[in-house]
Amino acid sequence: MNTHRFLFYLLLVLLPTQLTKYFFPEFALVNGIRVDYLAPVIYLTDLIIIAIIVFWLIEYVAAASYAAKNKARKVRAATLILFGTTIVIAINIFFAINPTIAFLKWLRIIETGFLVFYILKAKPNLRFTIYCLLFAGFYSCILAWIQFIYQSSIGGILWWIGERTFTVTTSGIARTIVNNQLFLRPYATFPHPNVLAGFLTCLIPFIFYLKNLNKITQLLFIPTLILFLATLVITFSQSAWIIALITTLIFIVKERHIRLTTPAVFLGLVIFTLILSFISYQFVEKESIARRIAVTNNAFSIIQENPLFGVGLNNFIIANQQNIQVNSYQDLQPVHSIYLLFAAEMGIVGILLFVLVLFYLYKKTRIGKDSFYIIWPLATLLLLGLFDHYPLTIHQTLLFISILTGFIYSTSLSVIHLHKGKHHDKRSK
Repeated sequence: MNTHRFLFYLLLVLLPTQLTKYFFPEFALVNGIRVDYLAPVIYLTDLIIIAIIVFWLIEYVAAASYAAKNKARKVRAATLILFGTTIVIAINIFFAINPTIAFLKWLRIIETGFLVFYILKAKPNLRFTIYCLLFAGFYSCILAWIQFIYQSSIGGILWWIGERTFTVTTSGIARTIVNNQLFLRPYATFPHPNVLAGFLTCLIPFIFYLKNLNKITQLLFIPTLILFLATLVITFSQSAWIIALITTLIFIVKERHIRLTTPAVFLGLVIFTLILSFISYQFVEKESIARRIAVTNNAFSIIQENPLFGVGLNNFIIANQQNIQVNSYQDLQPVHSIYLLFAAEMGIVGILLFVLVLFYLYKKTRIGKDSFYIIWPLATLLLLGLFDHYPLTIHQTLLFISILTGFIYSTSLSVIHLHKGKHHDKRSK
């Protein structure tokens, strides 16, 4: 196994971890409060990605020196997209409230872009990738249950993979009340229980993907699915509950070759969703709802005031704090919708570029047997983004999106080449 491939699989296993080094210069403080979202930070996974790119480039450049046969049309298209993206990035940084914060966030986005490009060119093994991701989900589940049972972090060596130190009484920690009893919502090594829940929800299609590969995966299918769903319950992430159970039902229906368009099946899913939504609403904190509504209203105001270029990537918190009274860290959060957040920070120019890139990728994409199982987790993250900001603001989910995007495009190219090969065989006959 090549060094860069080993490092890539190591990255997948360590994806949930958040061993970091934060820096808090003056621009990362708001009213004297340290804001993680604004602070420069170096992750262990950043160092792994840099090593992946370096080792792969050494190999790739050596191979390309005597096998460079790029089509001019492809080069022109890629060049135009790269040029347009560079212009938009420069404009977004120039018009940002704090250009330094925007610049640092763009560096992280560029890092994820390199990861997509690496997957596209190096073509890591999809099946082994899924094994690694499910292993990461497995140890996250085990750690979450231990935290929930003890109602505190575990500590010790787990600090080195990013577990934070907390108990159920720690100020600002995520908790819920059930039957008048206070419970800690487990974090595992993620920055919030909602992020843990989102990650596990996105892995459910992979459990079904591996179900019929061999006897071992068949035996592990039910226990793994139960473990993931049970862990989702104790995260008390309502949106993840709904989407995870709908995903599970849809894949069970698909496995049994029942048409989703059957009226009884469709009606059953709708009724199930409504009942689950009502149950999950009982665990929602009314204060949290009021805070989210207020920030959402501010987001619309920010969009109206900065419609063309936005306030700059990762500058929403700064723009929002100018409109509210900051009393605690809870007031220094992005709006809980990646779409409102993107519109506020990027403006119309950024949205247009994003739509053009999506259209370009759509034209290049062909859905195959494997890519369906990858598209579903990405769609899940985009759906969860309606109710939370972490798909765009948290390092682990940004990396996960780039990994999924890379494999969607990579498997699509495999489908295209397969179809071309079949067409060539027919012509040769």
